[in-house]
Amino acid sequence: MKKRPRLSVKEALADETLAKAAAGDLDACVHLDALGLLIGPDESGPDYAERLRKLRGNIEELRTKLEEGPVEFYEFSLTRAERIREKAYQDAVSATWGLYDFAIHWVPGFYTNQGMGLLFAGCALYSYEDFFAVFVIRKGFQKKDRWLIYSRNELMAHELCHIARIGFHSRAFEEMFAYRTASSGFRKFIGGMLRSPLDSYLLAGGALSLLAVQYANIFLLTEPLQWLYAIPVGLFGYVLSRFGCGQTAFRLARRNLAKVFDSADALPVLFRCSDRDVYAIAACLRPSALQQWLHKRAAESLRWKVTLRRYNC
Repeated sequence: MKKRPRLSVKEALADETLAKAAAGDLDACVHLDALGLLIGPDESGPDYAERLRKLRGNIEELRTKLEEGPVEFYEFSLTRAERIREKAYQDAVSATWGLYDFAIHWVPGFYTNQGMGLLFAGCALYSYEDFFAVFVIRKGFQKKDRWLIYSRNELMAHELCHIARIGFHSRAFEEMFAYRTASSGFRKFIGGMLRSPLDSYLLAGGALSLLAVQYANIFLLTEPLQWLYAIPVGLFGYVLSRFGCGQTAFRLARRNLAKVFDSADALPVLFRCSDRDVYAIAACLRPSALQQWLHKRAAESLRWKVTLRRYNC
């Protein structure tokens, strides 16, 4: 069984380690990768190290300010007394380690009800520019794992996946990865359907237009116009077809990786892929073609050098 890293952010982001990462030292980058500090697509060693320096500085700055009093972060007022203790992270971290081989211990988290909507359980607030992230979850999770329909462990594991992939700017597969932490098979499968606000609007628009067409055909029109049903069918069809294409590419890419890597490593390797990578890997029907593609990408990309080193390809 793979050993999970347990270093603090101060130890992990020491100047010596970041200097090695900037120089492209693969062993240092592999260690950082295991801590959920993934290299972004086309990110160079110096850029990666600079991003992690900013992360370290932001975490230290937050810690200092919390010693002085409440800290205003977006619309939330964060206090030291409401910090989420490390014990509350354990199950979520175990889930992400089991699925994707990363263990994030460095994200500050807080219990708060401030700014929470009626049914809002919590989220991670994060910045793409400097990799900084903060958890905010309801106080109802402070003494128990569940609040209404939500599980604290699933919520945190889901958001940890997004935090680890901050640098990827992913759209097509981001929610597919995050929803694989769900305990429900249905949520695992269907969760990737709503990959952006647009999908939610299209589904809502489809439902509303279906009601409108039904109402018009029954009460307003003397002769029902069946072609009007093409509007909701088109909206539903677009979302479902895009979801189906994404699921197919995801499944093919994972299957193809399992022919080149150890089968248990296929999903963690896929997790470290950009959207473009996933589609390209799905199109590599022969293992020899995929190996050629992987080594070509490794010659161009520090991220792929690190991935191939970690997973022995």
